[in-house]
Amino acid sequence: MDFGSFLSVSELGWLQPATIRTVLSLAVSRGWSLRQLDVKNAFLQEDVYMAQPLGFIDPTRPSYVCKLHKALYGLKQAPRAWFHRINTFLLSVLHKDGILHINQLKYAHDLLQKANLLNSKPAYTPLAAKVLFSVSDGALISNPTEYRELVGNLQYLTLTCPDISFAVNIVAQFMSAPRTPHLVAAKRILRYIKGTIDLGLSFTLQTAAAHLSAYSNADWAGCPDSRRSTTGYVITLGTNLISWCSKKQPTVSRSSTESEYRALSHACAETNWLCSLLHELGVRLQFPVQLFCDNLSTTYMAANLVFHARTRHVELDYHFVREKVALGSHQVCFIPSVDQPADLFTKALHKPHH
Repeated sequence: MDFGSFLSVSELGWLQPATIRTVLSLAVSRGWSLRQLDVKNAFLQEDVYMAQPLGFIDPTRPSYVCKLHKALYGLKQAPRAWFHRINTFLLSVLHKDGILHINQLKYAHDLLQKANLLNSKPAYTPLAAKVLFSVSDGALISNPTEYRELVGNLQYLTLTCPDISFAVNIVAQFMSAPRTPHLVAAKRILRYIKGTIDLGLSFTLQTAAAHLSAYSNADWAGCPDSRRSTTGYVITLGTNLISWCSKKQPTVSRSSTESEYRALSHACAETNWLCSLLHELGVRLQFPVQLFCDNLSTTYMAANLVFHARTRHVELDYHFVREKVALGSHQVCFIPSVDQPADLFTKALHKPHH
């Protein structure tokens, strides 16, 4: 496939999205060839037999066994055989150069068509700025199944649309009992997609040595119901975006510094995993990994071990960031809020900032 064309990601769901984007970024930079294939019965590389399942035993032949004609995921021997086959194939492919752009154009078009919003007026942002959503807002909708299906479809669209991640995270919090304002917000996301349907992710050639950078942010006590904060981070390999997150924190933070430090720790953990992945792929990284944060207290905490008054209530398992900084593998840097890309993953922004 030519890198100038669009690549469908519909067949890549068996890998973590960050893994896929990392491999695609390396493919462009290293001139690897990209090919799409779909292997039928990938997990059925040999004859496999199984006992007749309970409730479906043939009374005339109870001692017989079943021979599989299609794959059953979970067979212990199958992943090893499949890995050997796909590994042999991947190591034999040819090399090409170029630029790669991926999106979910057809999927987004079908989603708009299904919701009868193909001819709707586009929205400039996924959510209105400074609008808070609560579990008690408005009346319960008559068909919650329709709402849940819509939000599930939107979650799949975030694989190549990081700009809707925060909005989808918000509407996904009301799946159990969706109300009218929540449905209106979900449809606004669709109207935003209508105006940005051609957008996607671009992976460009990286001439310099590979370098990981992470930007973390938090919206302190942003949830009106639980007063929990929202973690947001963005991770790039060179200039290529490979990982991001917008997620409500599991516990309440007693200060903005605590919420920002927790967001920083999640970003640090993700970079640790990506470093391990890139090492397995034979990529030599530049160190330290830079972690950018727009909260000065948080940047000081990462280096100063004597902030007892501010850190006494912060859980100890988040303090591993300090260890990484002390080891020299990571460096925490301050970034002005106006230049913070992770803002997109913690709050609804006005049109110019978005």
